[in-house]
Amino acid sequence: MWSGPWRHFNFPSFNTTVNYGMGTETDTPVPRTSYSRTRTGCLTCRRRRKKCDERRPRCVGCERNHLLCSWPHSTLDSSQEPQPQVQNETKSLSLVPAKRMPTTPAVFRGHEDLVDFFTQMTAPRLIARRQIENPFITYNLRIAMSCDHLQHAILAVASCHRAYLDPSYSVTARSHYAVTLRSMKHAITSWSSCSFTDRLTILASAFALCWYEIIDANLEGSLYHHLRACSAMLRDVEQDSRSSEPQLLGFFAEQYSYLAIAANVSLGLSTMATKRRPQLPQPVQNLNIGSPIHGFLFGYAHELHDAIPRIRNLADRFALEGNSVHVQTQYAEIHSAITSWEPRTTEDDPGYEQIGHMYQAACLIFLTTATYDHSEKPTEALFSQVEPYVEIFLENFKHLSYESPAWNMFMWATFVVGSCIRDPAQREVLSGILLNSTMQMCAVDSTVHCLSLHWKELDKDPAAYGPYGFERTMRLHKIDPCVG
Repeated sequence: MWSGPWRHFNFPSFNTTVNYGMGTETDTPVPRTSYSRTRTGCLTCRRRRKKCDERRPRCVGCERNHLLCSWPHSTLDSSQEPQPQVQNETKSLSLVPAKRMPTTPAVFRGHEDLVDFFTQMTAPRLIARRQIENPFITYNLRIAMSCDHLQHAILAVASCHRAYLDPSYSVTARSHYAVTLRSMKHAITSWSSCSFTDRLTILASAFALCWYEIIDANLEGSLYHHLRACSAMLRDVEQDSRSSEPQLLGFFAEQYSYLAIAANVSLGLSTMATKRRPQLPQPVQNLNIGSPIHGFLFGYAHELHDAIPRIRNLADRFALEGNSVHVQTQYAEIHSAITSWEPRTTEDDPGYEQIGHMYQAACLIFLTTATYDHSEKPTEALFSQVEPYVEIFLENFKHLSYESPAWNMFMWATFVVGSCIRDPAQREVLSGILLNSTMQMCAVDSTVHCLSLHWKELDKDPAAYGPYGFERTMRLHKIDPCVG
């Protein structure tokens, strides 16, 4: 049975138990207050079948349990400021200007510094291109104007990022994260009957939680619980006859595709590899063509990202058939697609070409290691194939500017290439590049930590070589990194 905020939603294709680590919903014992049962309490307490003390604007029960306290409009005091209303038509989202709103939503009040931090520091670190519209600002913030749980999710992401330099924000991040989970648990119960706009806000909040797990460097695979929920919700949203916002859907589809592809770090047939098999909505090179957000996550390397799940499928086939004719043919097709790729950037930043060559080298390593018998000790022939690609990767990474948006795509390629580095000098170079970065995110430090653990295992056992061995190391240390 599902637990966490998605447990009331029916996901027929998923059987994996989700545990968000939030525990069960129990009320903290407090002294009893003498009040009679009433039908005029807040809507949240009514849904939870709890007594409400009717304190406004937030009752004691909702405050104690970090819940969003909502009231019937007919019972609002005339002195209370009404909350923004979510319209049933999606066009209400597109008509809201992208600039700062004239009225700050209730949840954002008192946290304007975090909203500014999100727009100036966090959101720019989430996209892979500079000269495009940033949808994490122009889309997410506009949707959030009428959605409390998305506002909390944005504040959680911003404070989590800020906590890297100021640890005191960790408490703020966890608080907003907890409120988002609790409020979405209630919102998801009306998924089948809610308006299309409400569906968009729930989906946007779920994706925001994905980014929270990445920025927070969660090592328990929490990202993939959210991502599985996003998969089912995105499918419903795309099939919803009320859909009239193709750009918003493109924003969600590219997030899902990017995170689903980045999940393919390992090549094994169990644990990390098996549970990370989400279906992609379409070839990524077709996403958002002609849109002002085209390539906001994939940059100019769509074709290379398309090759990653193909390699993952090839590894499955090789495990079943060995080096069959079909495997050899598929290998040759993928190899040709990767080696024929050329950067087609329209921007001056050389970082796009450099990250492209880094991904090209990483894809070739991923392909090469997908078709060797990992039950045997790696051979010198395999090393001679892989190590030139390692050198290409490191040479480009050394010259990639820390301020280039292309840096935001580093994680998947770094894990794949790093899993094959045997030379201590090359390990030191890679660790130095990462630790000197200006991203100021725990995800960077976590990448170094995971690779350091893997290198220790590789030094002890050469069979730990490559993505197969990386999965084995992570299993050994009970780690499931959130890759983004």
